[in-house]
Amino acid sequence: MKELSSRTSIVLILIGGLGIAGALTALEFAFEPEFVAVSKLSINLLENLVLVSAMVVSAFVVMGVSSRVANLEEETDAIRRDLGHAREEGESWRRHSKLLLEGLSNAIQLQFDEWALTPAEVDIVRLMLKGLSTKEIASLRATTDATIRQQALGIYRKSGLANRAELSAFFLEDLLEDPKSTSAVSRRSLVEDVN
Repeated sequence: MKELSSRTSIVLILIGGLGIAGALTALEFAFEPEFVAVSKLSINLLENLVLVSAMVVSAFVVMGVSSRVANLEEETDAIRRDLGHAREEGESWRRHSKLLLEGLSNAIQLQFDEWALTPAEVDIVRLMLKGLSTKEIASLRATTDATIRQQALGIYRKSGLANRAELSAFFLEDLLEDPKSTSAVSRRSLVEDVN
C-alpha cells in the first residue's frame, strides 16, 4: 500500500508539472509573442517533461508487471507442488486399493474352492455377481438359458444359498456393513447357523 501511494504521488507531481509547463507556455504565447526564443525553450522544456513523465510511467508499469509475473511464478510453483502431492496420494491410493481388491478376489476364490465349484460354475458366479442376466451369461458362454439356470441351481445347492440375491448378499453384505455397528447381523452368519 505504501508503494502504491508513493507511485501515485510521483505520477501526480508529474501531471502537475506538465500542467504548469503547459500553462506557462500558453501565457508566453498570449502576452509576449515576440519572445519566440523563450517559447521554444518552454516547448523544449515541455517535451522533455513529457519524455521524462513517459519514462517514469513506463518504469512503474514495468515494475508492476514484474511484480505480477513474480507472483504468478510463485503461484505456479505452489500449484506444481500441490499437483505433485496429489499425484503421489493418488498413486498411493491406487496401490492400496489394488492390494485390497487382490485380497478380496483371493477371499472370494477361497470361498469358491470351499464350495467345490467347477471352473464353469466359478465363471457363472462371477458373471452373476457382476449383475449379468441369465440370458446374457448364456450368450457369453455360448449356451442356452436353461443350461445356465441348471448350473445356477447347482451353485445354490453347493453354497447352501437359495437364490441370486442371497449369493450376492453373501459376498457384498460385509463390504456394505458399517464397521462401527455392533448390532448388524450378516446373512453369512445366518446361513452358517442354518447349516
